[in-house]
Amino acid sequence: MKALYPGTFNPFHNGHLDIVNRASKLFDEVVVLFCKNPQKRKVNEYAIELNMNLAKSVVKDNVRVETFDGSIAEYCKNNNVDVIVKGLRNGIDLVYEQSQAFCNKTFGNIETLFLTTNPLISNVSSTMVRDLAKAFPNNSEYFLKFMPNDKIEPENDKWETYCEQLFEIYKEGGDLV
Repeated sequence: MKALYPGTFNPFHNGHLDIVNRASKLFDEVVVLFCKNPQKRKVNEYAIELNMNLAKSVVKDNVRVETFDGSIAEYCKNNNVDVIVKGLRNGIDLVYEQSQAFCNKTFGNIETLFLTTNPLISNVSSTMVRDLAKAFPNNSEYFLKFMPNDKIEPENDKWETYCEQLFEIYKEGGDLV
């Protein structure tokens, strides 16, 4: 079975990685789909690219990372997706995600599987992680605490990881255009 884990992932943090890792044990294939949400402010394309590269560097072998600009039901239909996976942190997430699941079932005949987050990181949100970078621009420790541990080949001597590059973008509010 093929599962889809869609989101804006701005940034792709440990809460997202936890859901992906758990879904990868339940399904033959999982697609992490970076989506553009027209209801949110436009995100810097370089930040999207870094987040996608970060995700690719830390996910398991049966997980692919892609991007898509369109409806989730349309993506599922065109890519033979069996189920959508969504992470739930709290009741507020559940109310929102139930309405999305209803639409995906009604218009695309796609089931949704809800996975509750690990209680140790259930309060982590992308907004909170971005806000930590802005609140502590001279100390990446707080930001990096909630981000996956990644190592990349440095493009130059300045950066060792995608996370460090993302910290520099977020601390200046440069993720939005």
